[in-house]
Amino acid sequence: MTPANPSLEAAPLISDWLDLSQPGIVLARTGKAELGQGIATALLQIVADALSVEPAQVRLAPPSTDGPDERFTNSSLSIQHSGGALHAAASHARELFTEAATRRLGADVTVADGRFSSTTDSVTYADLADDVDLGVPIRMPDVRQPPTGAIGADTPRVDLADKVLGHPRFVQDMRLPGMRFARMVRRPARGATLIDVDA
Repeated sequence: MTPANPSLEAAPLISDWLDLSQPGIVLARTGKAELGQGIATALLQIVADALSVEPAQVRLAPPSTDGPDERFTNSSLSIQHSGGALHAAASHARELFTEAATRRLGADVTVADGRFSSTTDSVTYADLADDVDLGVPIRMPDVRQPPTGAIGADTPRVDLADKVLGHPRFVQDMRLPGMRFARMVRRPARGATLIDVDA
């Protein structure tokens, strides 16, 4: 396990962070919220780079109670904590899938664009999903694979389109059936006592 990453300490398994079972899609989970700071785009670039897939193949699930518990989103630690955890999970997953691909294809393999290839055949992450157990503790592989170019590439921000077009995206944009709204009414000065409210 990578040292001193509270996100990994709270969610230590690869399966806490990644699902590679869907054809052509990598589902990545995070406990950090996109608040307009661009972390969703950065996190999917980190995952894409570690797995050698296109950024467009990575889907970042919004924070949920069934995902990693990263407590809260604040200051500038989202990339350090969540990005570090996702990088470790994806790098370890890539190593496990490379081993499974080598067993399946019977030869050394290379991986590019989410496909493991030998001289005669190829398989994808989804093809190998049943052969790889992701319910294991995360550890960083001994050898860091060379970057594939996803990090630092000109990747469109995934949070911008809905903002520009005015589509609901954040919790304050939600409108649920029967939803009620409340407003805190505060006294106008210290020591004041509320006598009446015009509802």
